[in-house]
Amino acid sequence: MEPHKLSEISENEISELSSGLIATVANGASIGFLSGFTLSEAESYWHSVCSNLSDNLHLWVVKTEGKIVGTIQFERPTKKNGSVRGEIQKLFVDPAFRGRGIASKLVKLAEEYAFSIGISTLVLDTESGSNAEKLYTKLDWVKVGVIPGYALSPSGELKGTTYFYKQRP
Repeated sequence: MEPHKLSEISENEISELSSGLIATVANGASIGFLSGFTLSEAESYWHSVCSNLSDNLHLWVVKTEGKIVGTIQFERPTKKNGSVRGEIQKLFVDPAFRGRGIASKLVKLAEEYAFSIGISTLVLDTESGSNAEKLYTKLDWVKVGVIPGYALSPSGELKGTTYFYKQRP
């Protein structure tokens, strides 16, 4: 159950990632989608990610029993003044596989990779009060603050967003 990096995404992986994304959002995770989005929309999202994988966008997955059950992305800005920072994005673990340390492994792997290529500061945002917020706090990310009423939750409720950063040790 070790994470591995994908440099391209097969149609089977698109299908697995799409199903996992839909299940995760249906379970209440706020990762940019609202409940009820379609399989077609999920597949379109993953095709977009696939076409943008590069030195600036990285994707890791965890597979169990041959099926993708978790994922995380790391993006590095293309602006010259942003070459020392990066953003952790779209962390999710299939609800049936939570509580097994998969999310922590994915975050630590993305951190290690980013710091190994010269990133000095990582940032991320997550829904305030969510399990993800608790996870990042547990993993020693520094809470910067909360913007109230920043984004809609999957159910359409207006929620705050908490911003975090972590610097290279």
